[in-house]
Amino acid sequence: MSKYTFRLTAISPWFLSGAEPRGQPELRSSSVRGQLRYWLRTVLGTQFTNLKEVWEAESAVFGSTGQASAVTVRLYGKTPEVDYVPMMPHKADQREREKSRGNAISEGYSASLEIVTRPGVALPSHALTALQVWSLLGGIGKRSRRMFGAVELQTRDENVHWYPRSSSPDAFAATVQEVLRNSIKVGTIARIPPFPTLHPEHSWIIVGKRQIADPVEANVELFRDLLRTPRFRAHEQTFGQAVGGRRSSPLIAQVRTMGDGVIPVLTVMRSTPDPNIRWSHLCDFMEAAALHFDGVTVWGGRFA
Repeated sequence: MSKYTFRLTAISPWFLSGAEPRGQPELRSSSVRGQLRYWLRTVLGTQFTNLKEVWEAESAVFGSTGQASAVTVRLYGKTPEVDYVPMMPHKADQREREKSRGNAISEGYSASLEIVTRPGVALPSHALTALQVWSLLGGIGKRSRRMFGAVELQTRDENVHWYPRSSSPDAFAATVQEVLRNSIKVGTIARIPPFPTLHPEHSWIIVGKRQIADPVEANVELFRDLLRTPRFRAHEQTFGQAVGGRRSSPLIAQVRTMGDGVIPVLTVMRSTPDPNIRWSHLCDFMEAAALHFDGVTVWGGRFA
């Protein structure tokens, strides 16, 4: 078999479920695989919107009920330390902040992530793309769209073409652009895609250049200075809803390590219209966030 090894590190707390809902959180290969499938879909969807074609290309890498996976995802590491931290530190009321506490794998935890292929088979290019895009834009676990669950993925494997660790926000922004330009083949999509994709006409990625002390402060700023201001709270269902039919937010707000702190990375992907989503309102938010975080657009931009 061929084995490719990466170091997976928690930048912000990972709120992951274990065998017991309120017990020890567990990092499982199925959770990582789920993220890789999601981010690969966002890339594949830039070429075509036929769900069957996307499913076939995704299944060729990660398998399906009728097809074996081309790769196996394995995780190795010590039992992680656990913190009991608020998932909603932005709440003004202390009782609400305390009520939101949950067990999380501590920031700084690292595990070995192995991608294994059949003997003599190289790492599929789509698998590498999913790993890179997830590591730059995504997270894992609960609240991974609100600054928590942030990941860092690095490798010293000489058989893997990987990007270098960024020394500045500008360098990180350039890396995101390079990875997406090399990975994405943009097709013509006449209508809004039926699922989230990184098509540049239907997505917007902003990298903040202002360093923030830590992920918790980044979360507080996101809500206090943007999402919970009257301007954006007036249409808060645009950013996802938890009642009346749960819907994930089209905004993925993440952080990445920079110096002694973190920088925000904001990704929006537009998909089939939902009556509760005002896309122009979401674009207004991204413009305001760019000003607040001293951000630069690295992919896509405002859409109608």
